[in-house]
Amino acid sequence: MGIPLVCIVLLLLVISGGPTCVREYRLDHSGKVTSGTVTAREKKADTRFFEYEFQVSGAGYQGRKLVRHKHYDEYRKGDSVQIEYLPDDPKINRPKGIAVRRSRRYYFLGILLFIFAVIVIFNFRWQQKKLDAERQKGNLATGLKQENT
Repeated sequence: MGIPLVCIVLLLLVISGGPTCVREYRLDHSGKVTSGTVTAREKKADTRFFEYEFQVSGAGYQGRKLVRHKHYDEYRKGDSVQIEYLPDDPKINRPKGIAVRRSRRYYFLGILLFIFAVIVIFNFRWQQKKLDAERQKGNLATGLKQENT
């Protein structure tokens, strides 16, 4: 039961985190930077969000991202903020250097799940070998009893 459960969890992780990781990677390697404006700030419990707008080739774009706490107080509505975006799809964007990078969480979870999967697999194999050894001992004992009778 452990191995299928690990596979399901890994699959869910890939499905939920995969697109985020790809977007982060593309922004890291192909992103362009432009100037934008903070249009709103939102503080809910332990999270901080920025809403912002920017223009690329005359077209306007907007974004809303979770930002690091230390940067939240540095920016006010109307302040200029640097925005990273993909030239072929500016809808994929983030505030440069201040957005929370969720993909790192997925990498960390992926590593933990991989370690867990390895432990489960090795435990399963160890249990199988132990069971096989006990079966062989049982078969030998049964065979000896049959020869003595």
